Amino acid sequence: MSDPNPTPNKASGCSIFFTLTAVIGLVITFLFVQKFLQPEKPESATKMVDDTRLHKISTYEDENTLYSKQIISFHEDKNSSIETTMESIVLKYQGNSKIKQSIEP
Repeated sequence: MSDPNPTPNKASGCSIFFTLTAVIGLVITFLFVQKFLQPEKPESATKMVDDTRLHKISTYEDENTLYSKQIISFHEDKNSSIETTMESIVLKYQGNSKIKQSIEP
């Protein structure tokens, strides 16, 4: 008959060795594949790219300054013409009120 107190199956040293070997192999393979699948690091900007960027920035700043001056000039002209028109209207009304005062007894 069979043994009345069966002992649990114990792992042999050989199966543990092969399991560890397989795990280590899979980890190394995973790291190796991951290294090749990562994108390359972008190269740092060269001096020519930096110079081009600085040139574009200075050109933009010059154009922006010129545009701002044109806007300010336009608004100053419009405001001065509106101011002149308003002053002439006020003078016209003041003249009309003096005439009405002189006509009325």
